[in-house]
Amino acid sequence: MTETTTASPRPSCNVLVVDDDERFRETLAEMVKSHGHNAQAVATSVEALSRLATHRFDLCLADWRLNHAVPSGDFHLLKSIVARHPAVRVLMISGWKPSPDVVTEALRLGAVAFLGKPIHIEALGRALTHAMSQPSPLDALASQVKADLRKERGLLAGQIPELVDAVARHIEENCGYSMGRLDIGRAVLRAGAIHGRAERQ
Repeated sequence: MTETTTASPRPSCNVLVVDDDERFRETLAEMVKSHGHNAQAVATSVEALSRLATHRFDLCLADWRLNHAVPSGDFHLLKSIVARHPAVRVLMISGWKPSPDVVTEALRLGAVAFLGKPIHIEALGRALTHAMSQPSPLDALASQVKADLRKERGLLAGQIPELVDAVARHIEENCGYSMGRLDIGRAVLRAGAIHGRAERQ
């Protein structure tokens, strides 16, 4: 790693690095910091989910082969983050060159990109900027809610309260639902319809 870095054009974000290789994990965390971001590093998916539950992160760099009992790699952590923490973008990393099918599956499950090791500092900076420019699963869900409200309730974009975002987050964080498995758009519409009927009575 060189001393010369390329400053990130985006505001600082909070990044969680998850890799069982201690040397690589710490090096990657330092590289993330060199781009002006905050970084924490853990070794296992259990530690990662625990940290995600108690701290706010914007992005997670997750090793594809955390579970060596599955030599081919797995997406357990990716699926868990998408289901439990949909506001967090996930960037998969691997020391093994993944097949196109593996990359496609990672993206289908919600990852924003898939990087192979070794990861050079310039490439990491580009990947971080790209990842943070992508909508998170929560962003996509909130957009769908707004689209449903515009279409089915006849509301203009400016008439849709920003509380729609807060409602989605509240359901995820306090009601025990996985936003990856729950049609929040329809739920909000039904609640809105009930509210509308109550006002007219």
